[in-house]
Amino acid sequence: MLAVGKHVLGDMQPMWVRMTTGLAGGFGALQEACGVLSAGVMVIGGAYGRSLPDEEDDLALALAARYTERFLSVLGHTACGQLWEMVEAPAHSGDQLDRRPVSEIIEASGDLRSCAELVERGVMLLLEVLDEAEDADPLLEWYAAKMQR
Repeated sequence: MLAVGKHVLGDMQPMWVRMTTGLAGGFGALQEACGVLSAGVMVIGGAYGRSLPDEEDDLALALAARYTERFLSVLGHTACGQLWEMVEAPAHSGDQLDRRPVSEIIEASGDLRSCAELVERGVMLLLEVLDEAEDADPLLEWYAAKMQR
């Protein structure tokens, strides 16, 4: 996620990097919200958020909502503990360990083999969502409709 932050935000100040430390393991290893999801929302805020209360923030909120929904849709959970259970449960076929390439297993069943793999997928989802900011009107319409429900 640090690489995405540098790509999107430019120079990452040491304090910004330190501020994300507590996200690891779902807020201090309590297995609450996934750290990659939380860090992704922070990157969105850094790129599109407001600095003052009277500034517009709809695009940042829409991107954060889209990222969260896409993360949940693809990975099935937003909580670190539930995601960790997916990482810890190896893919088996009966009593035999599944020996297919990891990419095939993930595509077929969504199984994850490591937290690093989960981070990679979360980063890819974030990059997809950030690309949507280039044509913000449909995203803002989606968000406005979502907020009216």
